[in-house]
Amino acid sequence: MLLMIFGVALATLMPWPMKLIVDYVLTNRPLPQSAAWIRGLPGGDSRLGLLAWLVSSTIFLYLMQRTAGIVQSYVQHGLGSRMIYALGATYFIIFNTSRYARVDDIGQAILYGE
Repeated sequence: MLLMIFGVALATLMPWPMKLIVDYVLTNRPLPQSAAWIRGLPGGDSRLGLLAWLVSSTIFLYLMQRTAGIVQSYVQHGLGSRMIYALGATYFIIFNTSRYARVDDIGQAILYGE
């Protein structure tokens, strides 16, 4: 659940650096007050430095989003596999301990009526 929320948050942030590049860096307009802190970064006072920081942040956000997706997929598949094996083990125990059911030599369950 946390990985999903993290992935959605990253997906929401993805267009932000590109918007700043197109609207402010390429048109040589000053950054808005909410993004003025970027100018304080090393090299952020020049147009080329600002472009490098915003492109780097776009790449970083993309890599973080992909990493979160991979981890989420890994966790989901692992959890699903454990659930399937646990369910199979439960049924195996039920069939082997019940006097009305047994498993034959080739692994098929044979159920007997009362």
